[in-house]
Amino acid sequence: MSGKKVILLVIGSTLLIVLGGPYLVGEVILRPGARERGHLLACQTALIRLQRCLETYAREHEGHFPPDWEALQPYIQALDPEHPRQLCPAAGTPTYRRGYQVSPDQRSCTVVCRGQNHPGVPADFPRWSTREGLQER
Repeated sequence: MSGKKVILLVIGSTLLIVLGGPYLVGEVILRPGARERGHLLACQTALIRLQRCLETYAREHEGHFPPDWEALQPYIQALDPEHPRQLCPAAGTPTYRRGYQVSPDQRSCTVVCRGQNHPGVPADFPRWSTREGLQER
């Protein structure tokens, strides 16, 4: 190959990488919907962490779950003081606080990601309950 062809080949390859790289990252690595799936997974993970807080509270209170969200705050802070998992990653609002429900006898509870926050998932999902565990739909 002549020097001129090598230079053109290098320039062409460089342009392909520089101009085509972002496209490949967007289309191949970050498939459509990847961000939404990531938010849903992060929300489910937050619900599981809240489950741990709720179960710890219940163990320390003779099987009773917190009467309201405020009673759970010390447990949430103890689990993760820097990121107290009270905001849905997709909504950025305190959806779990608004979605906490406890039975009248305080023996069961449900935590809901309140609202329509995840594309392709019904409103008020995902959720975790003492009776049904983690539910995506």
